[in-house]
Amino acid sequence: MRKLYFIILVLIFVTSISWANTIQIESNIHHLGDEVLDDWGLFALCPEPEGTFWISNTFDISDQVTGDAKVILDCVNTEGSSILVNGHDLGEIPLYSDADVWHSDQELEFDSSFLNQTNNVIRIESYHDAGNDNFDDFLFRNVRLEYVPEPGTLLLLGLGGLLLRKHRV
Repeated sequence: MRKLYFIILVLIFVTSISWANTIQIESNIHHLGDEVLDDWGLFALCPEPEGTFWISNTFDISDQVTGDAKVILDCVNTEGSSILVNGHDLGEIPLYSDADVWHSDQELEFDSSFLNQTNNVIRIESYHDAGNDNFDDFLFRNVRLEYVPEPGTLLLLGLGGLLLRKHRV
């Protein structure tokens, strides 16, 4: 009987553990802004701006999501540029004025209720100073979405099956 209680406690503990899932959204280098910067640090990798915003391809999430999620990316020379998920503004990418260094794993955390099961879109926008026509020029790459699926019912069912087999023998 003690073994049964122990197995149930282990089962409750294991099913409450959450593993984050990561979806690679975009790995290529992108340059947003309004200036050609072919001789300025890492901008030589992608001197021509692609415009003032970038929109990902749509992506789906196969799991039910719980808690918070994150958009994670690497960037160079950001100044107030922002990220939106399905039209929800997550805020500004942290400020970095160095054009020679990739700042890896910049995270913007958000409520996972912004995510849909299908047709999700990430939009990255270049900062625009309302006082002039200047858009922030920056590079980004390696855009990922990280989320935590609801605790594993499959794990619960699998361990439950083992428990039933143990009692039949």
